Amino acid sequence: MSADPASRRQARLGMACMTLAMALFASNDALVKATAVDVPVAQTMAVRGLFATLAVLVFILVRRPPGAFAGVTAPLVTLRSLSEALGIFCLIVAFTRLPIGDVTAVSQAVPLILLP
Repeated sequence: MSADPASRRQARLGMACMTLAMALFASNDALVKATAVDVPVAQTMAVRGLFATLAVLVFILVRRPPGAFAGVTAPLVTLRSLSEALGIFCLIVAFTRLPIGDVTAVSQAVPLILLP
């Protein structure tokens, strides 16, 4: 049974997007590992945050999703943002003290551990 061309195209696009995302994550991890010993954690977080913010803004400008900023002032969103900042802080500190393979493996496994 053969899938129609549109669904095959969507599958290929999905695979390409996942491959690109993983390449970007790996590149980011390698850059952080290479610079984390010499650059303060706060500065590393600021640079990462700047690039992430720019990427999200480009996405919003291109796609124009409805309600992109809905709920941004909710207390739970603030709590999640602070939790993410703490997680990134710990990740960067881990890069300064552990081999990159170990840190990457643990960070990639976290979503699987959090699943019920």
